[in-house]
Amino acid sequence: MVYNSHEQKSLSFRNGMIVSAACLDKDRKNKLGYLLVKKGKISEDERTRALQLCEKDRSKRLGEALIATGVLTRDDLMQVLRVQAEEIVYSMIAYPEGRFEFAGYNETPEESSEKGFVLDVMGLVMEGVRRQDEWNRMRELIPSLEMVVDFIPDQDRAVDTGPMNQDQKEIVSQIDGHRTLGEICAASHLVDFEVCKLVYGLFCQGVLAKVEAV
Repeated sequence: MVYNSHEQKSLSFRNGMIVSAACLDKDRKNKLGYLLVKKGKISEDERTRALQLCEKDRSKRLGEALIATGVLTRDDLMQVLRVQAEEIVYSMIAYPEGRFEFAGYNETPEESSEKGFVLDVMGLVMEGVRRQDEWNRMRELIPSLEMVVDFIPDQDRAVDTGPMNQDQKEIVSQIDGHRTLGEICAASHLVDFEVCKLVYGLFCQGVLAKVEAV
């Protein structure tokens, strides 16, 4: 388990393989919906309606709501759950900051039955290393998720939000000179990599600056 002030990520292993991955954000935002839309499994409107169902019934999971409404098959859900688990692992490799905790098998929460897959650790590590090149470029401007950024005076007007989707526009609206990048990541439906990529692009456009601690 890896955790900081914004989120908690955990991996469960059995016989050297990853059998479960979970991410609990401070604001309990569900990244699965973003991935399902990105992979073309559901539409934005279908995600919104399913999230509304989950808000009414807190015991219902997003995947269950989508299957119940007939817009998603269980096979498609399993495919994207695998991608979600991979993204959790990649984010842990990319930003190894926070506190670590190891629990023996008997102390590990029982895995969800819908996450009945195994992931090869070596394959994930190799892909994580490949992604490091892009992360390393971003780290030149974004060294930590504890970083606070804000728009340079009058430059927020120069941001073109036209090509952005709703999730990306929401990230831009969260940049206020007070929230850390970790808090913005936790409040977004996007995975950390996509949030940092957008913020990095705004840095490169010359519209953002780091807010120095007082």
